[in-house]
Amino acid sequence: MGARALLSALPVLLKKQAQEQAYRIYVTDALKTITENTAKYSGGNYMKIRYYDLENPKPVETRTGREVIEQMRTKIARIGGGDAESV
Repeated sequence: MGARALLSALPVLLKKQAQEQAYRIYVTDALKTITENTAKYSGGNYMKIRYYDLENPKPVETRTGREVIEQMRTKIARIGGGDAESV
């Protein structure tokens, strides 16, 4: 299979992969909800994290509070939000 054929097949493969991931997330969320409801009814334990969050963890925040505030001031000033010093 040549490079051109591979490139033409890529969008189809990406779409199929996205559909499969969406299905996995849908099914695991449904199963999580069922087991959570059952566990609450019977007093048991259940998973508190979604499959999606296990597969795609959120990045760890490394900025300090002051850095976050400064970034927000810069963004507000950039969009014309008035006096960013009072934020």
